[in-house]
Amino acid sequence: MFWIDVVLVIVGLALVVKASQLAVGSLLWLSEEFGLTEFTTSFLVIGIASVLPELALGLAAAFEGASDFGIGIVFGANILDLTLVLGIVAIYANGLKVESKTVRDNLYFLLLSALPVALVWDGELTRFDGVVLLAAFFVYVLWLARERKGFTRKIAASRDTDLPDQLVIAVFSIVVLFGGAYLAAHAATSISVGLGVPVLFLGLVLALGTCLPELSFSLQALAEKHPELGLGDIVGNVVTDCTFTLGVLALVRPISISDGGVLSVGVSMLLAALLAVWFMRSGASLSRREGVVLVLAYAGFVLAQVFLV
Repeated sequence: MFWIDVVLVIVGLALVVKASQLAVGSLLWLSEEFGLTEFTTSFLVIGIASVLPELALGLAAAFEGASDFGIGIVFGANILDLTLVLGIVAIYANGLKVESKTVRDNLYFLLLSALPVALVWDGELTRFDGVVLLAAFFVYVLWLARERKGFTRKIAASRDTDLPDQLVIAVFSIVVLFGGAYLAAHAATSISVGLGVPVLFLGLVLALGTCLPELSFSLQALAEKHPELGLGDIVGNVVTDCTFTLGVLALVRPISISDGGVLSVGVSMLLAALLAVWFMRSGASLSRREGVVLVLAYAGFVLAQVFLV
């Protein structure tokens, strides 16, 4: 049964990643259809769409009675985005300039990662905590709406399909997404019980798979000379995960924390956010050397988790 569960986790995660890519493609098409700017699409549409894997896996884990797995996915994905993904992007780009004042100011919203850590400190994330997190996300959206006027370049997407086709693709991708998430969460819970490994640790491991779309999208954006789109995807993903994703999870089903490691992982996420903001605010750029430091920081986090298991 162990190897069957391993295969089910891999299949479920693959379905989650592929379905989320289809969803992002549909949302990009709809962004052009409704005339959204690159900035708005990056921080809102892509930011929300790219957290679908974490949201789906978190909800599936909550209904499986494995809330620590869902928290591990969300916190782990944010740590990955702020260190490994951002570091690889900086190295690939030979340094990443943060030229826009609006984008630089937006980096401070990464500090919202402190909010879920503070709320979960008492061992649970209640429905009231969920309301607080969603309120923080609403404030973030209002700020984006106010600042978006300075960004007028529109998104260009493929026009080889029409609106009904895109709606069908979007609905299909959501169904597959949540089906794959349930499959992965159920199998991961079985593996955790069988091996005696904390389900939180498995969540941190699987978070690597959920971050592949962000890495791919950001590298593609850089290749196409759209650095703000790539950076916006990463920042928007982290902020949305810390507020919207965890807020929805708490509202649907309050989360009780059974693994004390959740707090240490949350603190690691906050430290990663502080490091990323410090690097990108200093000199209005993220140098290749700083990118290497971020990658090494992630390696250190992984080693620490392995020794703590």
